[in-house]
Amino acid sequence: MIPRSTRPAELLFPRESPFRMASRIDAALADPELSRFVPATTRLKDDTRVAALAVAFGPRVYEARRLAGQIRRATLAALDHHLARFITAARSHGIEVHIAADAAEARALVLAIAARRGARRAVKAKSMVTEEIQLLDALLGAGIDTLETDLGELVLQLDDDAPSHLVTPMIHKDRVAARRALARLDPASAPAEPDPEALTAHARQALRRSFAQADLGITGANFLCAETGEIVLCTNEGNGRLSSLVGHTHIAVTGIEKVVPTLDHLALLLELLARSATGQPLTVYTSFVSAPTPGREVHLVLVDNGRSGVLADETFRDALGCIRCGACLNTCPVYRQIGGHAYGSVWPGPIGAVLTPLMRGPETTPDLPWASTLCGACHEACPVDIDLPALLVAHRARDHTHAGLLSRARSRLVRFMLAGRLRWRVASALARAIASRHLGPTRAWDHGPRRLPAPGPRFSSRWKKLTRRRARDA
Repeated sequence: MIPRSTRPAELLFPRESPFRMASRIDAALADPELSRFVPATTRLKDDTRVAALAVAFGPRVYEARRLAGQIRRATLAALDHHLARFITAARSHGIEVHIAADAAEARALVLAIAARRGARRAVKAKSMVTEEIQLLDALLGAGIDTLETDLGELVLQLDDDAPSHLVTPMIHKDRVAARRALARLDPASAPAEPDPEALTAHARQALRRSFAQADLGITGANFLCAETGEIVLCTNEGNGRLSSLVGHTHIAVTGIEKVVPTLDHLALLLELLARSATGQPLTVYTSFVSAPTPGREVHLVLVDNGRSGVLADETFRDALGCIRCGACLNTCPVYRQIGGHAYGSVWPGPIGAVLTPLMRGPETTPDLPWASTLCGACHEACPVDIDLPALLVAHRARDHTHAGLLSRARSRLVRFMLAGRLRWRVASALARAIASRHLGPTRAWDHGPRRLPAPGPRFSSRWKKLTRRRARDA
């Protein structure tokens, strides 16, 4: 295994409070690799999502999304019931369930289990919740030699970097960067060229040795089925399944919101998750962990870490329904330009702009709810029908009471312009003229090859069409 030095925590957990995005945005816009890789990859993923959903559901895609949203909202409204049902079923199979109030308690639980079992070597599958609680650094700090086994996460670990996307963690890097990182696994046998197949084979050799030597496997969990008490893992590389089977102990770490009531509900969510995330009908490996094999232990650490507070807030509760597909990131014009690290959070993009202030406290990240054009693309892409623009507006409304005089004046001006058809047409024509000449505030958007596009002249007709479609589907 390859020990890794401790990653600078401020990549995802900025030291400054309140965190301001401006400096990171400037750095992101000046990064030529990010500006090449992120926009192209997210557009490709978004196009693939649309095509995959059209094949699977046709005109019923909005009905499927609405039903999935209803399932998630109903589950969250009775989360205590479904969570208790799941815990009872899981424990009846021999799974040991632990509940952690915050990140520190979650880390302590995992380290205590590892110490009790005498674990010295661990392999870890991709998990955003373990990033949230900074588990990898805690394991390494405790002397447990731990290796990420997702190919993208492995590259980031070797680079002392952090994920910048929920599904595609190294979206900001290319195969050349991957070759440089993976060469550190075994410089003598490293491929000379950044060929994807050669790089994968090189990484596989090192990872197979790590799986064989590990006495502890750590995973996340995509869903928890209350009906059966099973932990559901969705991966495309097989590393999640291998991590759950190695050594003498498997520890799964996930948020309390991942519960799904029944297998029927789970089936729809799995269909939507894969197609929305990667355009696949189903992830390559969909594993159900139901019970430990003889001589092994399976532990599940359920992490709260601010989720109960979000659950109690009816305005924002829907945000916990997120199934972590990353579709809102892929379609977001802001994320496409600045990538994930600019958000200063393990949860980037529109969903991160909603969730991070709720989980950390709005005073710690006041910029995040404003890092959006409110274009509505994230809501259209969300497979569980979370109205992210409305939640961002709700954040801004709460912040508005503390906004300065200039901010309030701008809001009143925008409200005035949107209040009538003639006002909107005049304002649109003026905005197009200013943007086409790159005058006034639009100059701040002009970085390198990027130019602020002129507002479309057909906004009103598109809005009417969207409104009619939603009314028809309701």
